Amino acid sequence: MIELFVDVVPLCTNDVSIPVPIPRHSNSNRRNERAHTTREISPPVPLDENEEGPEEIGEFGDIFSNEGHTHDNVANLVFSDNTPFQNTCGNENFFNEDINIDTNLGPFEGEEEDDDDNVELNIPETSSRSTWRLTGRSNTHPVPSFNDVEGMLRIRGDGNFFPKGSYSTNESLQEGDLYRSKAHLKWFVHHYHIKKNRTFRVKKSNQSVYTVICTEHNCKWRLYATRREEDGAFIIIKNEYPHTRVLEKDRPLHPHLTCSFVATLIRDNVKANVEFKIKDILVNVRQRYDFGLPYHKAWRAKDIAINQLFGGWREAYNLMVPLLYAICRANPGSKLQWFISESSEPNVALFRMVNWAFGPAIKAFAYCRPVIGIDGTHLSGRYKGKLLTACGYDADGHVVPLAFALVHEECNETWANFMKFVRINVVGSRKVCVISDRHASILRVFKEPDLGWNVDAGEALHRYCSRHVVANFQDKFGKSLVPMVRAVFRQNQHYKFNKAFQRLDNKNHEACEWLMSVGSDDPEAPNLEIWSRAHDGGHRWGIMTTNGPESLNNVFREARLLPVTALVEVTFYKSVKFFAERRKEAEKAIQSNLVNAPDVAQLLEKRRLKANSHMVKSFREQQKYEVLTPKQQDDGKKKGGRKHIVYIDRPGGVCTCLKPQLTGSQLDATSNVVPPWDPSAE
Repeated sequence: MIELFVDVVPLCTNDVSIPVPIPRHSNSNRRNERAHTTREISPPVPLDENEEGPEEIGEFGDIFSNEGHTHDNVANLVFSDNTPFQNTCGNENFFNEDINIDTNLGPFEGEEEDDDDNVELNIPETSSRSTWRLTGRSNTHPVPSFNDVEGMLRIRGDGNFFPKGSYSTNESLQEGDLYRSKAHLKWFVHHYHIKKNRTFRVKKSNQSVYTVICTEHNCKWRLYATRREEDGAFIIIKNEYPHTRVLEKDRPLHPHLTCSFVATLIRDNVKANVEFKIKDILVNVRQRYDFGLPYHKAWRAKDIAINQLFGGWREAYNLMVPLLYAICRANPGSKLQWFISESSEPNVALFRMVNWAFGPAIKAFAYCRPVIGIDGTHLSGRYKGKLLTACGYDADGHVVPLAFALVHEECNETWANFMKFVRINVVGSRKVCVISDRHASILRVFKEPDLGWNVDAGEALHRYCSRHVVANFQDKFGKSLVPMVRAVFRQNQHYKFNKAFQRLDNKNHEACEWLMSVGSDDPEAPNLEIWSRAHDGGHRWGIMTTNGPESLNNVFREARLLPVTALVEVTFYKSVKFFAERRKEAEKAIQSNLVNAPDVAQLLEKRRLKANSHMVKSFREQQKYEVLTPKQQDDGKKKGGRKHIVYIDRPGGVCTCLKPQLTGSQLDATSNVVPPWDPSAE
């Protein structure tokens, strides 16, 4: 919750009492002889010493300018007790002089003066009752002006308080054109002079007045605009002389194509596409004004546009603190952790890293597969850094964003702090498999004893991303062997793995030795399970790459170009949208009475159709089945004709083909592999 504190200033003070003459009726025939009494009236609050006084307000500056309330006629307004009208809208010196208010108009001719204070007005006998009778009239008064209601029909509530009038889009800067602000007017002045290939200079510019003249001494062109008090809009008062100076036509640059002006031109483009390129800015300016723009000005203009849309780069680090706290308070269960260090400057701290995870994501992981992917990516804005992400996978294989971190660099400290945060606040005591690349700082995490991810202690399982291993292989041995290496990774059965590996060994023995050394310090004891699908044991659940966290980094690609507050907002709003959409799909699946997630159901249906061609032999005394796959040819290669054993009595169901175990849908897969007939019927 953000609290706003406003200093309340009293409207009037009672410290100063000013004597004001109060007129009363007099029976004297002399109009200038009156009795006076004195009453204390609190004056309006004077202006602060540092506050600027009103400038020349011009034609539309005073809100009462068209009402006819001058000092004289305001002073003649009195109340029933003869208290003068208090002018709280004027200046404080309004009552400095004595005010003579003539309320005694004297007796009518032929009438005697009355002794009372009040004046009694008697209608003379000469008045015509036939003309001014009060009865027997029609709906129309004899005086035409009494029946005129045209002015009443035009009255609207607050008609004079809220100014009317549309803002100008006229590029010729004519007298009477209205602009919503001074900045709006300045933009049109720049636009006009660039379009017409002319120049100007500012003669006077303050809160109330904006005056510009031509840079040519002999040119009389002059624009004078003032601020309207009602709404702060600026109106052109004078622009009576034409421009006489024109710059050279072959001039490559224009002096008024400033970075700030170009920023206003491209702001909508940057808002629609943060990756709006510098070369596109140069083309945009050239097409619009037929002038060139230096590359550094275009870069600076985009930087200013980003600042206007998303805030300053440096200030974003200070705003990130209350922003994340506000998000976590509004979303129960969210977690946040800061790391800062002291600096040599007083009251200044150096940012090191921040970890955060949203509450709904933490709750969702309990229903996800026991697999997470982690990855880091660069920030592309003014201040360099890294974004670390951790994601899970739901039953349908969709990525679930779990945790984020902003760090100054990827190192042992930052990865250790982030993974410890994920273990304590997201994963908990659950044993999971982590898929990552082979970054040295990540590998160190799984060897540390106090982070909760020690592989040797059985706290977690670690697997390499196959795409990164293949990319490292390609850097060392070239592209020619990459298809053979991919075939080794793809196999899910041991005998197929051995055949693919033997083909690679026959082609390049050194490449096989390098592959066997991946993930192992001892060449004699290769660690195949860390990168091979066939030796994984099903802990990957069929996930071979870090495509999940890398895809998340790509989703946040645009935000990585912006200040860190914008990046935090993107992670929040996209996560909210993601959970809302996934909730709709889940509700739809529940209403359709689906037992499995759509993608899993599709996979099982595919396996069921394939199982119709399998030959099954059951064993009466044991809950196991022998499955014979049919022989077939695929691209000239013989396939099938293999025997596999399915064990129904084992947890989850096990098949020697390893497909159910490696994909994670074990029980459903094995039950669909076996045709639904009674084994005792054989």
